[in-house]
Amino acid sequence: MTQTLNTPAIRCKSRSRARRYGARSCPPRGPRRAAYTMFELLISSLVIVILVGLLLPAVQQAREASRRINCSQQLAQLAIAAHCFESANERLPSAWLPIPSSTQGWSAQMQLLPWLDQSTVYDQLLMGQAWSGQSISTNRGVIAASDFPVNVFRCPSVRRLNPGDISYGVNRGTWVMWDPVAQEGGDGVFVAGPRGIRMNEILDGLQTFAFAEVLPGTSFHQNPRKTKPMKPLRFGEDQEILGGTSSSVIGHTQWINGVGIHTGFTVPSIANPGHWFNFEEGTKDPSIAYAIIPPGSMHVGGFNVAAVDGSVLYLSYSIDPRLLHGLTTRSGGEIDSVVDW
Repeated sequence: MTQTLNTPAIRCKSRSRARRYGARSCPPRGPRRAAYTMFELLISSLVIVILVGLLLPAVQQAREASRRINCSQQLAQLAIAAHCFESANERLPSAWLPIPSSTQGWSAQMQLLPWLDQSTVYDQLLMGQAWSGQSISTNRGVIAASDFPVNVFRCPSVRRLNPGDISYGVNRGTWVMWDPVAQEGGDGVFVAGPRGIRMNEILDGLQTFAFAEVLPGTSFHQNPRKTKPMKPLRFGEDQEILGGTSSSVIGHTQWINGVGIHTGFTVPSIANPGHWFNFEEGTKDPSIAYAIIPPGSMHVGGFNVAAVDGSVLYLSYSIDPRLLHGLTTRSGGEIDSVVDW
């Protein structure tokens, strides 16, 4: 005899399921699928946005730190190249090397190209001719020499560089560029004229600055009437040079050009003087050429400098101007030391 087991019927609450499986029973419903509510999605999105907001500044700071290290390494390369040039020529390169039958001059950076793995560029330049009419042949065609980009001269933190821009200037001293009567340059490590200085002429020591960061694309003020023959070598003697009108000159845009406003820097004693010059080197005017070309960078709070001994330092914009002034002159007799900072 077969015994039938009666199981209680499960009542369906859904009319469609009841019509399909009978009025009184239907198969058991499976586990209900979980879903996020709109509030939960909003909270999750908010948390993600906050985390990304906290992470991005850290990533940007890490990238900027990497760019600053790369910048300091390039400055060290320039200092080493200057030593190699001095060993081969028994002098440092001229800041503005006159070109015969021309008012133009070669920059010190251009003269350092063979010691910066840029011999292919250097070999295409004719030293006896003006640089403005020369060109460089590349795989992509022929480029004007002044527009040829040399990456070792360009800080990675500077964005939107023009082809010929330069981020590292040579030390031209306090602010005298060139005295056409005396045929001599300023009191920095790199001077204008047919010959550079020797290492034994840097009497203030090898901690004197050789290179510093500069900001390419900076506008200058010009006062051509300022022809008073002042040659300040001490702090505080350059207080009478302010004035002038805005010029069309945009500085540090031609790495090949030896004039100070394109490839040099100066450290006057005036606080926040801006960028100023009266004459460029090479003009027929017999007056002394002056320029205010303060260093600067796109780094936060300061700029990199390379000393003659090859060491690279990061200086704050708040540095005592007397220290900065003293560490720029090559034989001013100032008793200053980087260790004192």
